[in-house]
Amino acid sequence: MKTLKTLFLAGLALFAMSSFAWSGSTAPPGIETHLFPALYKTAKGPVQKVRVTVKHEGASANATITLGDQSRKVKLNDGPNPFFFEIPQVQSTVQLPLTVTVGKEQESTRVEVKPVRHWQMNMVQHTHTDIGYTRSQTEILAEHLRYIDYALDYCDATDNY
Repeated sequence: MKTLKTLFLAGLALFAMSSFAWSGSTAPPGIETHLFPALYKTAKGPVQKVRVTVKHEGASANATITLGDQSRKVKLNDGPNPFFFEIPQVQSTVQLPLTVTVGKEQESTRVEVKPVRHWQMNMVQHTHTDIGYTRSQTEILAEHLRYIDYALDYCDATDNY
């Protein structure tokens, strides 16, 4: 079961890393944005996720980050500070204003949000065992059925992802 989850996470990481064309930014130094090229199922419907990373130097400071019509009061610590925003699915490319305010200082930019393709991930259990070589066929069959049950349990447990 742990191997299945590891493979799933590795595949998801490769999928996210393949999206560098979607990321990035014309943001000022100290602000980075990344749009994840996927839709996420939520109670409010499908959303796209945007990561806003604010690099801060020095003592902790309170800040306000505004992306589109969403505003969030945050605490910035020394170093990179990642924040995630969920925005409703877009049907065409839109430019969302992004503003980071720390005290009286303010940095602004725009985040280009592009529509993304609907993806559905289906997991297929696959193993190879030389039936009858390592153990009897009846033992191997029971083991394979147990693996399938584990995969189905994992799918049920992650329905809301």
